[in-house]
Amino acid sequence: MAQAEPDKPVVAKVAEEALPKAETRALWSDVALRSATRIVRNGLLDTVLSKVMTPEARAQTKPNSLGMSLIGMAAARIATKSLPGALLVSGGLIAKALYDRGAARKADADAEQTETGETPDQHEG
Repeated sequence: MAQAEPDKPVVAKVAEEALPKAETRALWSDVALRSATRIVRNGLLDTVLSKVMTPEARAQTKPNSLGMSLIGMAAARIATKSLPGALLVSGGLIAKALYDRGAARKADADAEQTETGETPDQHEG
C-alpha cells in the first residue's frame, strides 16, 4: 500500500507562512530603494558642495534631517489631496514665515540693545 504524500513538505509550509505577502515585500523594497537613493544623493551633494561652496554658504544649504523630510512629505501629501489640505498647509507655511520674521527682528533688537548697553526693561519703559 502506497501512502498518500503530502502536497508540500512541512518546512515549505512553515516558510511560506513566515514570508510576507508580495505587496509587503514590494513596499519594503521600495522603501529600501528610496532610502538608499536618498543616502547616496545626500552624500554626493555633500561632497560636491564641500568642493564648490564656502563653509558659510554650505551651512545655509544643509540637507534636512529624516524627521524634517518625513514632515515635508506628509505636508505635501495633505496639500495635494484636497483644497482644505492645501489651504491648511499654506496657512501653516505663512504662519511659520511670519513667526521666523518676528523672531529675527526680536533677535536683531536684542543684539542692538546689547551693543548700546541697555537692558530690555530700560528700553521698553
